[in-house]
Amino acid sequence: MLTSVKYAFIVQLYRRQCGVFWELVPCTKIFTSLTTGANCAIKRRFLLTIKILTRLQQLSIAGLLLNTQKGNKVKQVNVYSISELSDSAKERAHRDYLSNGFEYHWLEESLESIKAFCDQFGVKVTDWSLSTYGHSYIKTNAENHHFHNIGKSFIPAEFPTGYCLDEDLRQTYLDAFKRTHSAFMAFREAIDTAVKSIVSDMENQETLEYFIEHAEANKYQFLEDGRKI
Repeated sequence: MLTSVKYAFIVQLYRRQCGVFWELVPCTKIFTSLTTGANCAIKRRFLLTIKILTRLQQLSIAGLLLNTQKGNKVKQVNVYSISELSDSAKERAHRDYLSNGFEYHWLEESLESIKAFCDQFGVKVTDWSLSTYGHSYIKTNAENHHFHNIGKSFIPAEFPTGYCLDEDLRQTYLDAFKRTHSAFMAFREAIDTAVKSIVSDMENQETLEYFIEHAEANKYQFLEDGRKI
């Protein structure tokens, strides 16, 4: 049985940040029992504990449970920052980043900014789709009657949400209104411009250069071939 004492022992070993797995030899009996035992609940609990510890302490246990049934041998694994990887490993890490649940970091802020802009005209967002791989759009319930009483004296609020897209929407509307003298047309142009701005930012976030900066800032660690730990 994996007791709290043994858990504490494992935690203390990882907090040493030694990065050398032969120091974990005293625990190999625990590892072996987990890999061969029938208690799946304990095994899942142990693996979850190790996952949390490796993130916090920036260590890898990849391969730690390998060959534990053959003489209780422990495998040493080196870990690397993104800057230490070869070009091919960086490319693999980048591909994995894009394919494993990639999400635009500023999606929520962007949508809140657009909704706050629409609220100033009594308009609501009814549907949206934002992607670099398909048609992107923001649909609203805007109609002519929403803009009947809006003239040149109307100026959208500055930074209603505090996000940078607020100013893009505001300035685009003001410039378009001066040119078209139509609040409805200026509103639609502002929304279209916001969509283009978001997609452009999404495309930038998918680049290798952005990923490298993101990985460095978040101190991601990888195996030599580029697999993220």
